[in-house]
Amino acid sequence: MAGKINRILLMILAFTAILLTMNTFVFAEKQADRQERRLEMMKRRLELTDGQINEIRAIMESARLEAERDRQKYRETNDREGTRETAEIRRKATEERIGAILNDKQKEEFDKMKDEMGRRKDRSGERPGGRRGGGGKGGRRGMGR
Repeated sequence: MAGKINRILLMILAFTAILLTMNTFVFAEKQADRQERRLEMMKRRLELTDGQINEIRAIMESARLEAERDRQKYRETNDREGTRETAEIRRKATEERIGAILNDKQKEEFDKMKDEMGRRKDRSGERPGGRRGGGGKGGRRGMGR
């Protein structure tokens, strides 16, 4: 009886590990797809050269890997505020690194793009460093008050 329970528990643990691994790969794939879509949009709007595209791709990939390390650190520490601050610092640094390889005309358009993204987030209810929601316990209006 105990052996059968142990086998069932082992199977459940193995299945859970497989699901978690798959989720990590799916998330990374979605991030990479989002990164490529953003790079394509930047290419069109900023009229980037091939060299600039390669540099920006490397900058974005570096930022994505840093973000993944930060997410892992958050999972370990549960420090939401520290994670948000780190993400904001990384976002600004990434924008500065990208801006450094653009010419003046491209920088002007890049600034417009950043402003548009900020307005879009404001309209969707998303706040800097957080997700949609009204606040309070659980992030929902009227809940837990």
